[in-house]
Amino acid sequence: MKNDTLKKLKSMRLPAFAEAYQKQLEQEAQYQSMSFHERLMLLVDAEHDSRHNNNIKRIIKNAKFSDSSAFLGNIEYLPDRHLNRDLLESLADNAYRI
Repeated sequence: MKNDTLKKLKSMRLPAFAEAYQKQLEQEAQYQSMSFHERLMLLVDAEHDSRHNNNIKRIIKNAKFSDSSAFLGNIEYLPDRHLNRDLLESLADNAYRI
């Protein structure tokens, strides 16, 4: 019955849900103290997070950045580059003031 449920989840294109369900089955003692609602919430969160992350990856791939692995933490603030660290960090917060 459990294998049938996993097959159905995968056929419905819910792979992260199926993977999280399989994890709950394998580590049943860890999840035993949780209510049905809490366990279901974990499964739904896993699928939602997976889809969200895949969407971000797709958007980055479609943007065709020259270096899609670049991020602000790797910026070298060398004197000859004349970069304003405070300005870049404030832009990274997405807290723009008008």
